[in-house]
Amino acid sequence: MRKIITVLLFLVFVNQIQAQNPGYFGSKNIVDFTANGQFNFFNNFEKDFYRYENTKLVKTKDNFDWGFRVNYSRVLKRNLAFGVECGYDYYTIQPYEIYNYDNNFKANFENWDVKALNIMPKLEFSNRGGLLPMGISHQVGLGVRLVKVVDREYHYVLNDYGNNISSFSNAIVMPDSFRYKGVAKGLVVMYALNMRTPISKRLFLNYGLRYTLNFMSRQLDDTQGNNSQSLSMTQSEYQNLVRQRKQFSLVQASIGLSFAF
Repeated sequence: MRKIITVLLFLVFVNQIQAQNPGYFGSKNIVDFTANGQFNFFNNFEKDFYRYENTKLVKTKDNFDWGFRVNYSRVLKRNLAFGVECGYDYYTIQPYEIYNYDNNFKANFENWDVKALNIMPKLEFSNRGGLLPMGISHQVGLGVRLVKVVDREYHYVLNDYGNNISSFSNAIVMPDSFRYKGVAKGLVVMYALNMRTPISKRLFLNYGLRYTLNFMSRQLDDTQGNNSQSLSMTQSEYQNLVRQRKQFSLVQASIGLSFAF
């Protein structure tokens, strides 16, 4: 009997809170669909990438990453909500050159496309007079990132050691066994400054800036620039490449739509 009374009192308490915090037009649920992009000036501005073009590897830059996210949040109070977001980021990594001094050759690779799955619980809050989901809000979150190479055809070239990039011979299809097939895992800490502008009673334009710190596991690099007999990427090399690309990729801009119900 005591347990039943306790449950009933808890339900009454929750209903009182919900009644005092009706949300925007009574909406307590928020679904966000956003696209995001960022320039990686901090750690990739001077790094060369190689793109496959007309049977050759062409030196280029690749400083732009993009992605998308879907978020569901539940309004707990007028100015407080809890949610979970899930999404993908897409970018590239550049495998290291591999030198073999014994056989007098070096190998250069086309840049590899990777996709990162992000799953993150987060809190959203606004100032004391705020009414979520409308207006300016702050978001903080801690989540996981799982990074995998996109499964497609890649190319590489073999040259005599000492030839420079301009003398690359024709690129050939890279054997699938060279590509690392594992998953790099890491943590993401996020803060976002976000704005939702009403378009209608239930629809909002959603835009803002997001700051992230990405922590990937650091491995002893056992292949970069060594006298290697193997052209296959190792786990340590892959994790270091992913970590270098995303560790200091701080600022993302985002835009999308939000639905409240």
